[in-house]
Amino acid sequence: MNVNRIYLSSDYLPKLLPHRENQIKLLAKKIENFVKHGIESNIFIYGSQGIGKTATVKFVSKLAEENYNIKCIYINCWKNNTEASVLYEINKQLGIITHRRGLSTDELFDRFIEGLTKIAKRVCIIMDEIDKLEKRENLLYKFSRLDETGNKPLFIFIANKKDIFRLLDPRIQSSMFLDEIEFKKYALDELKDIFDERIKLAFENYEAGCSLLVANYSFNHESDVRYGLKLLLRASYIAEDENTKKLKVEHIKKAMKEIDDMDPKKESMIKQLKKELVDIIGLLKEENGITTTSKLFEKYRTIYPITVRTFRNYLKKLKESGIIEIEEHRGGERGSKFFVKLKV
Repeated sequence: MNVNRIYLSSDYLPKLLPHRENQIKLLAKKIENFVKHGIESNIFIYGSQGIGKTATVKFVSKLAEENYNIKCIYINCWKNNTEASVLYEINKQLGIITHRRGLSTDELFDRFIEGLTKIAKRVCIIMDEIDKLEKRENLLYKFSRLDETGNKPLFIFIANKKDIFRLLDPRIQSSMFLDEIEFKKYALDELKDIFDERIKLAFENYEAGCSLLVANYSFNHESDVRYGLKLLLRASYIAEDENTKKLKVEHIKKAMKEIDDMDPKKESMIKQLKKELVDIIGLLKEENGITTTSKLFEKYRTIYPITVRTFRNYLKKLKESGIIEIEEHRGGERGSKFFVKLKV
């Protein structure tokens, strides 16, 4: 069966984002105003998981960079969850050479300010999963005092819950000037439109009822699109194993049963793992449960600067726990690739 699994990844950014047109227009207008007139207010985007917040921001920021003199910096605060790691990543994307270790947060911040004064562009800093940032009040306070740089960035914060800024120091709240954009959960018919398009891109042949079944599954999981993508990915492997040329409703149903029959003991085991191992599982989930060991390592070492040997030991522990499996795919002249697959 011919299947292009890149379209089943939550990292894939579609050319169109159905049913987010209003949010796209509003966000695009705010960025346009920022480019033309400078900072008016920062932006806070909130809504439940998997409903297009990150995709919308990435979509609009990509268009902004193509059409305006602006540099958009994306930071995932789950991967970069300390003040130092956030500043290091911002500096890196600004082209400022800094060492990950050996510099204090004040030194990293000074270099950030220096970079802002030198760059001949407006700067937009997107901080996704801002609620995962440890001691975020310290960094947000510094960001709120950036007026004197002469090139104050636009900040776009993304989170699941609306109230994360309400407990901050009132001085920070007032100086950040946050405009809120709410993302509501997708309706069932909207989810069907989304999965109609994804299935059309990923599969050459498929039964008509597949998209509605996947949409209903996502709808029953808080309208989280990632659940449907995970379901489609698993169904694609089932169809492939059966050597069929078409994705069928029965493949979707089998995938649903496999996912829903997850061993509760393994779920409990994951909760007891140390953070370094849990983060590997998190990265695998971002890849819809499967990726190459090399790609996983490259993403993982942006969080933890570890050696390949240590990383392999971590994978070994997860494999022995029955949480992942590792498969070798022979590739002829290019050599073999090793894939890590999440089993839970």
